[in-house]
Amino acid sequence: MARKISFLKIIQRRSFSLNSPSTSSSAVSYIDYSFSNERIKSSLPKIDYNCHDFIKNLNKDLRNVHIVKNKIQFARSDLHNCFKASDIRLVPIGSAANLLLSNSSDLDLVLLPSTNLKNWKDFMKNFSEKEHFRDEYMRRTRKQLISQKVGKVELPFFKAKIPIIRIWSKRKIQVDIQFGNIEPIRSSLFVRTCVEFDERVGLLAHWLTNKFQEANILDSKIGLFSKYHVNALVIHFLQAMPYPVLPDIIQLSPWLSKENDWNNAVKVLTRQGSLYVPSETTNEQSVGELVVQLIDYYSQIDFQRIGIDTRGGVFAKSQQNDFLDISDEYFSGPTCRVTDAPRKLQKLFSKLRTMTKEDYFEGVFHLCYNFMLILKRLMSTMSLLQPPKAVRGMEKLEKDAFRVAVDFPVIEIEARDTGIVTRRVRLEPYLIGHKLKPLKNTIDSEKEGKKYLVFHPDKVQEDETKQKIVEMMKRELGDEKTLKWETLSKDLTFENWDTKSIFKAVLPEGIEYSSYTQTGHIIHCNFADEVLPFRHLIAEVLLNKVSNCKTVVQKGNIITNVYRNLDLELLAGEENYVTEIKETGLRFKMDFSKVYWNSRLSHEHERVSGLFNNQSIVYDACCGIGPFVLPATLKKKPRRVMANDLNPESVKWLKVNVGLNKIKEDRIEIHNMDAKLFIKEKIANDVIRMMKEESTSEAEEKPESQIHVVMNLPAYAVNFLPAFRGVLRGFESKEISRKWKWNVYCYLFAKSHVDVPDDWYESEARRMCDEKTKWETSLVVKCHNVRTVSSRKEMFCAQLELPYEFLIAEPLPEEPEAPLEPEEEAVEPRCKKMKTT
Repeated sequence: MARKISFLKIIQRRSFSLNSPSTSSSAVSYIDYSFSNERIKSSLPKIDYNCHDFIKNLNKDLRNVHIVKNKIQFARSDLHNCFKASDIRLVPIGSAANLLLSNSSDLDLVLLPSTNLKNWKDFMKNFSEKEHFRDEYMRRTRKQLISQKVGKVELPFFKAKIPIIRIWSKRKIQVDIQFGNIEPIRSSLFVRTCVEFDERVGLLAHWLTNKFQEANILDSKIGLFSKYHVNALVIHFLQAMPYPVLPDIIQLSPWLSKENDWNNAVKVLTRQGSLYVPSETTNEQSVGELVVQLIDYYSQIDFQRIGIDTRGGVFAKSQQNDFLDISDEYFSGPTCRVTDAPRKLQKLFSKLRTMTKEDYFEGVFHLCYNFMLILKRLMSTMSLLQPPKAVRGMEKLEKDAFRVAVDFPVIEIEARDTGIVTRRVRLEPYLIGHKLKPLKNTIDSEKEGKKYLVFHPDKVQEDETKQKIVEMMKRELGDEKTLKWETLSKDLTFENWDTKSIFKAVLPEGIEYSSYTQTGHIIHCNFADEVLPFRHLIAEVLLNKVSNCKTVVQKGNIITNVYRNLDLELLAGEENYVTEIKETGLRFKMDFSKVYWNSRLSHEHERVSGLFNNQSIVYDACCGIGPFVLPATLKKKPRRVMANDLNPESVKWLKVNVGLNKIKEDRIEIHNMDAKLFIKEKIANDVIRMMKEESTSEAEEKPESQIHVVMNLPAYAVNFLPAFRGVLRGFESKEISRKWKWNVYCYLFAKSHVDVPDDWYESEARRMCDEKTKWETSLVVKCHNVRTVSSRKEMFCAQLELPYEFLIAEPLPEEPEAPLEPEEEAVEPRCKKMKTT
């Protein structure tokens, strides 16, 4: 079910029952709900008030989830393109699939090698039993990912409990790919079904996730609980409680049965559509009441003796242990190996029970969210790895002011053991990482044949953490190895700090700057008003820190002329605006001050040019310096290519780029004229000529050609659409028997002055095209969202298919020349405001 109503409105329409049932099912007959019933009865208004406050904060926190969602969609699209020629499928699992996405979500995927059951079984047998097969398959997959440039692909984790390949995508989101496992796919669908069954499931999951984060026990990367465990606790409780919120979901939903073909689960999670789960719960308790009962429930369970399952049942453990036993329908083995899990859970729920007993519902609800924000800010200001406070407010760069002495915890190891430790021991969360270059995770020791492992001083402070790291290393190196903690003093200078750390240290608190775009040796920036006084310092930092940067400029943030270029202010470096870049293997040279170029559109250039083939007839009405026509010509070898631009500088540099990329001049016919005239005269005459030639030709039957017209002028291109109506009128001839399909790719902006739902923008883009074509049916067959330009403004590529009747219809009366819409050249879009229905 599409959840467009805000969480706050959902909770406001819930009734608040004062008569919570005190009986319970036989499976949990030992639970006494008298405590929670008494607290609900006596303090319901206070519970209600603080629960509402929590949900308001949750709404604010989830406003920017669409940014994470877009990053995930782009990452999935890039990865899908890597394997589109094979039977391989990449299926999202976890929060990317179960409708519990948050701002901290990563992308977890399962790679399925085949849709055929027998092939899959053979693969899983080989992958799990034959080490050579597994390692070789993962190496081949990594090589393929690297060749497709999907991001930074790390070395595979061959020896992990669940072998994975980790990628840092181009959109800066972590992607973990595991191989062939059906269990997490079914489990993700199960959680998603529960979330769709009742909206309170999602709210409780978000609340309990916050509580786990507050208690510092939620981070599966370092051996703590994962969000899977949180979801399992919530779903178990909602089925085990008196008058359950959730029925036996697996029994109710045929698609969750283990006997059901797992390909169906794959289709649902890949498609990301709604399941339309019928909700027939008789429990109308509020989220606040459910929270109090959940605290009461789990504070009475002895997790050392009792295990739980995901269908609301409990069972006695065969022997007491220090793990949380969760029996999952879809996993054959244990699903939780968190050390000392019962004690951690008992401590959390005992604390929450005490808060509830003392009527401290601000702590149970509202404060847990605010506490996390405060804690995050405190940790960022208290970090040992940050430039000195004295640089705050600096407006002229002084490199010496960034020097600071830091004591690093280190462990000395044999140099020959470095590969084993870095590949097999999961130390990434504890090491200093790559942000302090040239300082690295491993550096030479003073002793010959020795290396230091350099750890992050903020993350490795507690003795318990240090002992855990030593144990992890000894598991791989052997107990006989002597591993001792030492301290290494290092001076960190301007060279060690990255740009983000420097900007954060220099700019006044509350002011941030992190986004810029590089084109060749030129970096161009846009600044908010509050950052303008620091623009020269920022430019000097970028000049020093960004490789190949020789020029830093500030661009005007509004494009208002028909040539789409902007006035430039030189901030640092040399005044040289002629630059060259590479995109998809091609060279593009330009005078950056006189033509329009946007490096963020590289994916779009590749997407559209990839739609052509050797029978395509390609016309680019607003070609710029050739980002569409050059890759199309070289890689797809279309039958015919014609390019046009109104800006004579763009035409000049397009011709230069044709030569740079060793394309024969006669392969691309180039014009310098208005796009409307180009459509009505050059395109129309060219198409008629070719259709006549092909109609009269006696050559053997050829594959059908298609016409593709690209119009990448989003501030104005929609006004060129009327030029296509009747463009072939008067050219009808009996000589013409071939009537080719016309595809038009019209770029445009859809914008709103108020908050609107996300799908409004696509509807508006379609409406704008229909308004210009004035045809009895919509000619728009696809509307691709290219990028978010700014708040409440989206850029689309509307693909139109023009029927032959439209091309020979009565032309529309000439409209007055529409003014050019100002185009915001936002370096990185600010977060949109919350869109509500």
